[in-house]
Amino acid sequence: MGRNGFVPLAGAGSFPDLAAERSAASSLFHRRVRIDGERHATLVARRRPKDDVVVWTVFLDADLDPDDPLVRRRVEETRHQLSSEIGLSSLTSAPLPPLDS
Repeated sequence: MGRNGFVPLAGAGSFPDLAAERSAASSLFHRRVRIDGERHATLVARRRPKDDVVVWTVFLDADLDPDDPLVRRRVEETRHQLSSEIGLSSLTSAPLPPLDS
């Protein structure tokens, strides 16, 4: 339990299609935003199927420092703006996780 692994699927059938469908069904949006200059972050919001909590994932360009207060502030501002744009204020939202590059 709790370990990642690889299981080859002989005759995968419709499993890949099912996985793609479930992933798409939980996706609310993803948006690439400029942090500064040519550096970007991608914010992804997904609805957790078991309880409808909105879970945020942030992907930073490799040259962005996740500990930089400017980066954290810009990501937080964008998350709040996007939440308002698509009406997430009425849904429960998990806290923004620590940023990783």
